[in-house]
Amino acid sequence: MQNKQNLSSAESGQIYFVIATDLDGIHLKRLESMGIIPGAELDVISNETGTPLLVAVGDSRLMVDRAVAEQVIVA
Repeated sequence: MQNKQNLSSAESGQIYFVIATDLDGIHLKRLESMGIIPGAELDVISNETGTPLLVAVGDSRLMVDRAVAEQVIVA
C-alpha cells in the first residue's frame, strides 16, 4: 500500500483510498455528499499545478479545489 499523503500531492493516473479528512462544517458535508468519505476509492484523473484536481469517485467525475484536497488524507 502507498504511504499516506494529502490528495493535493497525489499522482495523476493513480488510485488512492481516502483515509481521513481534516475538514468540518460545510466543507466536510460537501465532500461527503460527493462520496469522498473514509474508505472511498479515488481515481486521480488530473492533478496539474495551479488547477483543481479532477478525480473519479465511482461513476462520477469531480473537481476538487486544491485547498480542500490538501485536507484529504489518502493512501
